[in-house]
Amino acid sequence: MLKIEQPRMGPGIVLTLLDGATRYLASKARKRSLDEDKRQLECLKVAFGADTPLADITSSRISEYKASRLNTASARTGRSLTAAAINRPLALLRHLLRLAHEEWEVLPTVPKIRLEKEPQGVFGGLSQTRKPSCWPRVPSHRTSTCRPWRPWPWKPGYGEASSLT
Repeated sequence: MLKIEQPRMGPGIVLTLLDGATRYLASKARKRSLDEDKRQLECLKVAFGADTPLADITSSRISEYKASRLNTASARTGRSLTAAAINRPLALLRHLLRLAHEEWEVLPTVPKIRLEKEPQGVFGGLSQTRKPSCWPRVPSHRTSTCRPWRPWPWKPGYGEASSLT
């Protein structure tokens, strides 16, 4: 079996956020969402400082960053950021810090990062008031085979008409 050994960094080596981000991107080169990770890492470098040692990124600094993001409005929409927009960079930072602790052995401990609670989806369905608006889109030969009208769990983005089949 092929074993690729990453160089171990001793306890005296200081790894900065810039170095950690570079090493993270190298280890995740085949990831499909690598471009999104690059974008989020650039934002984290701006927020924490690219030359900041990973050991100086503490739970309190992460909480300050999260609080500032909670109070920030989206540049595109002007509304406050969603929980997902806050959680994705935090999850990336948490993963990077765990890699630095477990695989690269440059951090003695990993700071605790608490994510915001995200909604799990919307519980809805076609009520009797919404039934007539989408009913004409169902072909006449399918109306007798349609299931009874009842609510079901769905997520935003799934259309009403596709659920009738």
